[in-house]
Amino acid sequence: MQPDTGSKVLYPSFASPLQAPVQDPDSGPTISVAVACSWLPYIRGALWQLTQQWVWSQDDPELVYLSQQRAESLIALFVECETPIPPIACSYSFRDSPDGWEIDPDFGFGTYVGTEGYEGTHVSDISKRVLTLLHTFTTPSVVTRVTWTYNSDSDGSGANNSSDLFIDNGSGFVLVHGSTVTAGGIVREIWEGEFDTVSRIEIQMNSGTTLANFFVTDATINGLSVDGCGT
Repeated sequence: MQPDTGSKVLYPSFASPLQAPVQDPDSGPTISVAVACSWLPYIRGALWQLTQQWVWSQDDPELVYLSQQRAESLIALFVECETPIPPIACSYSFRDSPDGWEIDPDFGFGTYVGTEGYEGTHVSDISKRVLTLLHTFTTPSVVTRVTWTYNSDSDGSGANNSSDLFIDNGSGFVLVHGSTVTAGGIVREIWEGEFDTVSRIEIQMNSGTTLANFFVTDATINGLSVDGCGT
């Protein structure tokens, strides 16, 4: 062992020069070995010894050069581990907290009521209740399923009666699920599919031409995300 400070004496990794390998490092037969990703930089660093000229028998300069090339090919096989995108199953109980979603500031329809959830706002000039509930991802993510639950004291009505889901994956919001506001206790809306690079999700609810009062009580998002559930 040598001290951490002061001059160092370099020692070769091999007691005598090596004979050149007779095949490329990725030609058969081969063997598969699993190692921890954190060890890959050390493995590559150690293998760089094989690119030094003095490691190989000097009888044939061309064979030495070929051995160095093959050593570089061997090092290149130890690529960094791919970072998997973790799955997300983001559940939000709005009876407990408004966190994770917000009223879309561009529209401002809706309000949060503690222990109840997000409530539609009465738009007096058109006599209806409207909610625009927005979720934003920190980094664009893959979304495969969205559910939300609401309760309404009566059915919505008219042409604008809707309980809709919009997804923005880079080109603005696109309607992916459409239904209507329906009374009768707990109503669960479910959308399933797949969108990549999703940055925003919006639930839009509109009672149409009636003053049906409703609360969105919970929501769940499933898919894949680098940063998790977002903000």
